[in-house]
Amino acid sequence: MDEQSMLHTGIDLMGARRNLVNFVKWFLVGMVLSGCAAQARPKYTDVSLSLQADAPINDGVLLPIDVIAVNEIKADAVLSVSPEEWFGNDMRERLTSEEIQKFAIKDGGNRIIDVRVPSEVGRIIVYADYENTSERERQQIIIFPGKDRFKSNYSIRIQKNRLELTQ
Repeated sequence: MDEQSMLHTGIDLMGARRNLVNFVKWFLVGMVLSGCAAQARPKYTDVSLSLQADAPINDGVLLPIDVIAVNEIKADAVLSVSPEEWFGNDMRERLTSEEIQKFAIKDGGNRIIDVRVPSEVGRIIVYADYENTSERERQQIIIFPGKDRFKSNYSIRIQKNRLELTQ
């Protein structure tokens, strides 16, 4: 090969490499921009729980309540523990502050609890620790998303010895 042919081939290879590098750069820029333009699914749903307590409740003793928002796997694990045993269980302490809200309510009390539910959450579970009730159905509420999403608010009535989802 003569010098001129080698020089010409080297320029062609350089040009081809440059074109390939430019193509890759523009392709990546296009991918990034198309990702920005795509509709993003919200990562959270904000749900409000409005709790209204009758007077009297829980034999006049402050009523501990936990609101738990967890994915299906953790929901199954939580529900494997009865409300009666829940308040002394280590799983309760291992949940993060995003997964559990702990509070107490007294006779005639009202409370609004805002729950930020991650999109992959399966259920919202409400457990109460009544003094003289051991029936599971009276001490728990399980809220499932309707048609793949939660409503923006739910009302819970706290009666003398049971919880009731009223909305």
